[in-house]
Amino acid sequence: MGGHGSGRKSIKGQAINFVLDVQILLNELLHEDLESNMSREELKVKVQDYWKKSKVVQEELERL
Repeated sequence: MGGHGSGRKSIKGQAINFVLDVQILLNELLHEDLESNMSREELKVKVQDYWKKSKVVQEELERL
């Protein structure tokens, strides 16, 4: 279960992918979103979505 090719991602893989996603988000915030016409509320929603994803990964890591 969860082995290579099973379609299930390991928690390590999920954590790595999430860190990469956060790096992309931060890059977008720094170089695009903060300079755009995006409202504070839109920025807040974007950051909250990533925070929720981070909470899921953190809880799965704690279960290990």
